[in-house]
Amino acid sequence: MLRRLCLVISLAIIYIVASGETGTASTVEKVDAQAYTWGPNVRGLSLSIAPESTIVHTHQYIKLQAAIKNSGPSISIRRVGWIAEYAFTVTRDGSVVSPNAKVDRHIWSGSVPSGFDLTSDVIYQTQLYLDSLYDLTPGTYHVIAHTSVELKGQASMYAGLTSNEVTVIVLP
Repeated sequence: MLRRLCLVISLAIIYIVASGETGTASTVEKVDAQAYTWGPNVRGLSLSIAPESTIVHTHQYIKLQAAIKNSGPSISIRRVGWIAEYAFTVTRDGSVVSPNAKVDRHIWSGSVPSGFDLTSDVIYQTQLYLDSLYDLTPGTYHVIAHTSVELKGQASMYAGLTSNEVTVIVLP
């Protein structure tokens, strides 16, 4: 029985590595909130996104840092830290760009579902890969993220958040 369990775990690890589904843990850290540009405050919470690089080449990763801050009383939020918790409005030349996620994309970028204590002196952060949802051809894109935050232990939405707008330039 133990041998079978080890085999199953080994195969799962091989699958995760081979498929590119690697996780990056979400964190709650004390950081300077003024280093971020925040979207509107909703029920004491705000969302920010920032690209790792504002200029990328076609087929390069488009890595975004998403952050949630709390300016209200301490709460415990439930987050997984994967891209499916977010929706994006991506525009180019005033037109909305449609997502085109494919099965072979790097969709998983999260940790085990968990609760995070969000006091007013810490920020929840996670990394997302926008290119897992969009094939962006050369051009200038404007990106806004949207997410719903749930309180830990409750299934109903606590706050619907909209981020700041960022610009990403894709070169050939």
